[in-house]
Amino acid sequence: MSNIISDSDYKEQVLNTQINLFFKRYISSQLLKRCGFYKTKGFSCSAI
Repeated sequence: MSNIISDSDYKEQVLNTQINLFFKRYISSQLLKRCGFYKTKGFSCSAI
């Protein structure tokens, strides 16, 4: 049995990939810290 990805699911996956690439390239954890984004525990700032 093969999985068939619908057009809307495919577009959503592509959009999510593009958003993730943007944040990895342009939004660093240092930038988030300079903007006042701090966390005490849990996931890292860049993961959120």
